[in-house]
Amino acid sequence: MKRLVGALLCLNLILSVSTSVFANSEADDGWLASTEGDYLVKAIPTAPLVAGQKGPETNQLMLTFQSIAGQPVSLLEFTATDFVPFMPTMGHGTVATHQVDLGFGEENQALVKQIYFTMATMAAHGWVIYLDVNLDGLSNRFEIPVIVGM
Repeated sequence: MKRLVGALLCLNLILSVSTSVFANSEADDGWLASTEGDYLVKAIPTAPLVAGQKGPETNQLMLTFQSIAGQPVSLLEFTATDFVPFMPTMGHGTVATHQVDLGFGEENQALVKQIYFTMATMAAHGWVIYLDVNLDGLSNRFEIPVIVGM
């Protein structure tokens, strides 16, 4: 039994590390609609996301926004009002010891840096980032599933 449990834990680690470059698997093209249905976002990690103290050094997500019709959205009138990494099945988020740094890339892109995750994704326990934004005067919430390795 101990070997089986050890093998399953090892397999979980291998799968979470090998797939951690995929931020979301909601749709084939990676676009996620806001809960209000006004905008789409695609979240791509710049490197595999990792848990623990080393995470904020490398954890970055490039967020690309577009209208629900598929047109790029200008971020001139963009504010992120909330960015919360949360693990729904465990009922907790991450510790607030690290600040998230939001910068801008192309016209419709924002780069989120210094993201801290307390633990890696495990089987039924995955991370979701709740992102609340104001775009062109409209408030929208995105729920972005991410895979975090060790």
